[in-house]
Amino acid sequence: MTTPQQPTSLQQTPAGESLAVSIHRVAGIGAAGGGALLSRLAAVFAAGETGALRGGAIASLAETLNAGDEPAALLNHILPRVPLLHPYRHQKESDWRWGSFGERVRLVNELYTSARAAQGGTPDAVRYSRAAVLLAVQERFITGPAPALRLLEEADFAMLSGWPPKIMSQLAGIAQAESSRSAVFAAAVMTAATALQRVFTDFGGRLGEQQYDAVVSSLSTMARVAPHRPDVQWRLANFVWRLANLARASGSSSLTQRLRDITNQWKPQVGDPVFDRWIEEAFAEQAEIRTPGISIISAEALAARTVH
Repeated sequence: MTTPQQPTSLQQTPAGESLAVSIHRVAGIGAAGGGALLSRLAAVFAAGETGALRGGAIASLAETLNAGDEPAALLNHILPRVPLLHPYRHQKESDWRWGSFGERVRLVNELYTSARAAQGGTPDAVRYSRAAVLLAVQERFITGPAPALRLLEEADFAMLSGWPPKIMSQLAGIAQAESSRSAVFAAAVMTAATALQRVFTDFGGRLGEQQYDAVVSSLSTMARVAPHRPDVQWRLANFVWRLANLARASGSSSLTQRLRDITNQWKPQVGDPVFDRWIEEAFAEQAEIRTPGISIISAEALAARTVH
């Protein structure tokens, strides 16, 4: 095994860069892994849940992550298999060997637990803690950036990873910027869902221009933070699917065309062919829409659910 090397240069994170690319660049992660990430990840899930075979597979995966691979290797393997309306279906296909979203998050946690067990200052602590965050940023679809950001915020991450203060400062800035985008996204989701809920509660499911405008205003905000964020892109396309079907059910060809026009503006703004495909699927997939797709409950109801 080789001990991960320290980066040799520092640069500010440029605009238009994904979280994964930013972290790989700032941390000086190269591409010496030679494209082995997917095979190493498959080997972990083939090794079973415990035992020496799994331990060896995880060690090989950690080594490959530290050596470096395409920052979106896993994401680029997942998204072509994901239709808009079935984001989990590929995980059940017979040729899928790379675990589920939940299993990979648990693997990230397992890597970090191994780093803590090795204790700060040791090569294994460095290797496993860095591997945890580098695997986490490979995901970014259903989970979004949250698992990676959580690791960067851990009190012992700097000690375990061995990255110097200048690197950690840049990583903190990257994390803060991504958290701000997530906050904008979350607020836009709630305002869009609330406006869409009113279509059902106040207008019997009939979409009018005023209701359309209220939803699309929030979706436009969502589009602005969607570049390099497949989690945002998928949710945005899902809202478009709901609006397209409500417009169709309401017999409003003008609203359908307006939705077409605005999504054609979003496509180059988002700049991702997967998003373009999801938008086309949103208009093609016909269904009866009965909900906004997001559960909206009061603070009191949420408290009642979480009190044990």
